[in-house]
Amino acid sequence: MQPTALIALPANVGQSGSTPAGIDLAAITDAYEVFSSAGMKVETISVQSCELLGAEALRLIFYPGVERTRQAIPRCAHLAELAGRVYDQGGVLAAVGSGPAGFLNVRTADGRQLVRGKRIAVSANLEAIGSDHDIPDPSGLLSALEAQGAILSGTSSEANPVIDDERIVTGPNSSSALLTAVVALEVLNRSAAEVLPLVAAPPGEAGAMVLLEMRAREREALREHLQACVKLSRRASGCLWSRLLPQREDPSVFVWMQQWASCTQQEAFLAWQRERGDLDILQGFLEDEVEISVFGDLVLPRHA
Repeated sequence: MQPTALIALPANVGQSGSTPAGIDLAAITDAYEVFSSAGMKVETISVQSCELLGAEALRLIFYPGVERTRQAIPRCAHLAELAGRVYDQGGVLAAVGSGPAGFLNVRTADGRQLVRGKRIAVSANLEAIGSDHDIPDPSGLLSALEAQGAILSGTSSEANPVIDDERIVTGPNSSSALLTAVVALEVLNRSAAEVLPLVAAPPGEAGAMVLLEMRAREREALREHLQACVKLSRRASGCLWSRLLPQREDPSVFVWMQQWASCTQQEAFLAWQRERGDLDILQGFLEDEVEISVFGDLVLPRHA
């Protein structure tokens, strides 16, 4: 199936021979050419037609900064759900100018706001954002992003104004669309090696709690490696939550806790890790063999 990139707009482009006010065609064209030249199928849709699409082949959604983005796109519940599914499946979400308005109200599979803790590129000059004819209310957009946990990062670097934070790629204005699209494609290529299998939970099957206890050869090296593993596990089908806890009594010992919706989904993730060699790599960081305990039909609160 040909991978698809989606360019999301608050209004239809090109209907009746007209282009809605505030549409930056150069930004759209730049992104389109980058994605299509890489062999992707590119769809350009509006909030009026997004409900017709599914997430099966979607690998990337691009939000160009255009007039009415701030008002229209966050109200499209289907597009928000679609974006969350694309992200959970290892895809990339990218935006320029007021485009990050498309991230508002998007949630990941574990219920968290998409932008929580993510760095979002904004112009170093707030007035410049508003004058880029694509943000009628710049302070309102930035406040909305901050309210959902985003970390706004002003950028004055003309050489590299684009920010990539865990497959959320943003550029500060429409003129950065070309570079933002290029970076988004690079990020997508990197993440392709981490595409997790989609596994459904069998009806009525019990969930599982998994504890992995590990003693580090070198504490900081293991901690850094495990943090990446935890982030990856949170994207897996059926992972309700995943946390890393150091033992207070012995800082060299870490406990990785996972809660799964079903044993089948937990076993599928473990098999995928074995196939990729992840467990062999993990063992290289350890003083002893990893101890794995699985408790069936046990549910603990996500923030316990």
